[in-house]
Amino acid sequence: MKIIDLKNIASISLLVLLSTFISCGDDDDNGASSRLVATWSASSVLLNDFDVTLPTYENFTITFRNDGTYSTSGGTPVFTDQGGFWSITSETGNQANLTLDGVAASVSFADDLSTAVLSFIAIGEAIGARTSGLDGNYVINLERQ
Repeated sequence: MKIIDLKNIASISLLVLLSTFISCGDDDDNGASSRLVATWSASSVLLNDFDVTLPTYENFTITFRNDGTYSTSGGTPVFTDQGGFWSITSETGNQANLTLDGVAASVSFADDLSTAVLSFIAIGEAIGARTSGLDGNYVINLERQ
């Protein structure tokens, strides 16, 4: 009887140990989510390849938070005091695809993580824009604050 109990205890212990190792994934502290979480300021904003930084976006900032929310300020007229939800959909190296309130975007990080480039295509109501003149391909060069 004791041999059976010891075998059962050993088997259960082995299963618990294996399940612990299997359930522990690779915690990548350098993943896109952890790299993106910060407050970023725009060094330049391009709309359809035209520089629209001054005066519209000269004080633009975007803050990505750990809880999957973001907020913006100083981005008249498209992003003034806007906010919402973001999530990473895929990543490869220093490049990640994400969604900003359902709008597909991409971000690429410099090796030292001090700068990033955020790109997306805005289509009027999807980002709260009030006029079709704000639609287009945005490329925002960001600096970590």
